[in-house]
Amino acid sequence: MGPRASTASSHSEFVSIQILRAFAAFMIVVWHSHLSIKNFEDTYWRSDSFEYMQEHYLFPFRHLDFGVDIFFCLSGFIMCMLVMSGKEAQFRLYVSRRVARIYPMYWFFSLLVVAAYALNKNFNVGGLSGDRAADIQRIALSLSLIPQYKAPVLGVAWTLIQEMIFYCSVALILMFNGSRRLVAWIASLSAVCIALYLAGIDLVNGQLLSLYYVEFLFGALAYRFHRSVAPRAPVAQILLAVALYVVVGAALERWRSPGPSLLRVFGCGTMGFFFITGSIGLERWASQTSLTTRFLRVMGDSSYVLYLSHWLVLSALGKIGGLFVGLPRPAILLWHAGSIAAAVSFALAFHFSVEKPFNKWLWRLLPTRKERSAASTDEHFAPSIHGSDFAEGKERVLVGTPAQLAGAGSSEKAS
Repeated sequence: MGPRASTASSHSEFVSIQILRAFAAFMIVVWHSHLSIKNFEDTYWRSDSFEYMQEHYLFPFRHLDFGVDIFFCLSGFIMCMLVMSGKEAQFRLYVSRRVARIYPMYWFFSLLVVAAYALNKNFNVGGLSGDRAADIQRIALSLSLIPQYKAPVLGVAWTLIQEMIFYCSVALILMFNGSRRLVAWIASLSAVCIALYLAGIDLVNGQLLSLYYVEFLFGALAYRFHRSVAPRAPVAQILLAVALYVVVGAALERWRSPGPSLLRVFGCGTMGFFFITGSIGLERWASQTSLTTRFLRVMGDSSYVLYLSHWLVLSALGKIGGLFVGLPRPAILLWHAGSIAAAVSFALAFHFSVEKPFNKWLWRLLPTRKERSAASTDEHFAPSIHGSDFAEGKERVLVGTPAQLAGAGSSEKAS
């Protein structure tokens, strides 16, 4: 069987990408899980003190925040696939789908933070000041995901601001029908971000044209080269990515930086590149219908809700845990593990009961894609077709030749 066939799923999708999303989301949940035990007297898990982490954490747990970097790389990969395959190469279609994908669920959980504070000032996860005018302005900027000098009310949404900046940069080139030059465009803007960093220019508290933009480029490169790279020793690529996790983590402990650094974005970007290509190379394993792969796939489908909701779930459980401050260490360990499981369970339940049916309804309201002729398809990227499957409430990556997917296309009229 040829290399290309070895990376194609029998379900005409990259299940491996969904599984990688599940792992990245779980890394972030564990990283923030100190919120569930912070009020115990015998707490042992903190991520607000680097010195404490170095003294008390095993090394693999000291850099779980790299899950964010993996997500940035995944976004670069998926957006290039959406655009360069022709699935979302039209400006209006691309913008409407990105807005529909990001904002509704984000608004729900952000307004939940505001509502919780309005009901009980002690539950101030968003760090609101109590100054009505200032809080209204901050909430409005947060809901729009416009860069601001303060953190958004839903703390984890700082990454969504970076995502929206990246999405806007992609939309900009689509206005000029530049989908074929997308990777070069992302590389050019990455060079601008690096130049601003080296010049010491900090735009909107480092949120606008941040150095993190470079990690989207590594995801774009993973898409550009995945056909040639993925089939070649995928297990070795995954091991290389894990080794980079260790090396970059150790280097950042030695050369610490208050914000993103060239070491982090290039190190984690390379790590993300090999996690993506190695995962695609293991597509045949990922596509097996074992209980483990099915669970990881579903967890990947719900990863966006898990990312948005875990901070609130863990914080609420931390408040409840504060009622039992004197629990012994074994009981705290159980509470900690149970809190992580509760955050994942809540996300799964919310995904199936709210997000998935809502996206299915919303998908019907969005503009439809105007089919392009075969001659207008970018020949270099034509063998890999994919799309966002809002009818299923998840992003799904389709692979195969146009002829193989001709039948599948008739079932995707909603897209």
